[in-house]
Amino acid sequence: MRMVKINGKRANLLSAWWILVIIIIGSGLVAGTLLFFFNYANVSLAESEILANNLARCIFEKSVNANEVLDENTDFLNECSINSELFTGSSRYFVKINVDYSDSERTDFVKKYGANAYEKDCEITHAKIKTKYFSQCDIKKIKVPDEKGGADVEITASSKSSGRQI
Repeated sequence: MRMVKINGKRANLLSAWWILVIIIIGSGLVAGTLLFFFNYANVSLAESEILANNLARCIFEKSVNANEVLDENTDFLNECSINSELFTGSSRYFVKINVDYSDSERTDFVKKYGANAYEKDCEITHAKIKTKYFSQCDIKKIKVPDEKGGADVEITASSKSSGRQI
């Protein structure tokens, strides 16, 4: 920079390069901020996979070790140490546990927890229709052995995180 006299006063003259550097730095800061704050984050599929995996592992382990968990009166959420308060009121989660026994002397049953409206969302998303605002689902199927032939257990877990901006 060089000193220039303008109207009898001394002042620094900014070169075009200095202004260009300031514009580039300012643009980078604005672009980085916009990318960070307006990024759409949807973690509902990951949440539903984690929920389904935890329930499947818990049901399998407890059924193999103690044949009492596959009962219609069992509260699977408490049995598997999952906070049941997340499934009350205007819940963002849904779980359906379908137990189908191999033998005919025990009756099959279905247990549902959470927002039952998300069950239809699961049918739509598993029909390979891409949706942005529906709940995301994960289905786990496990075979639980026992002395009477065992049971097929299907766990459907759904989560509807609103995909908020971070």
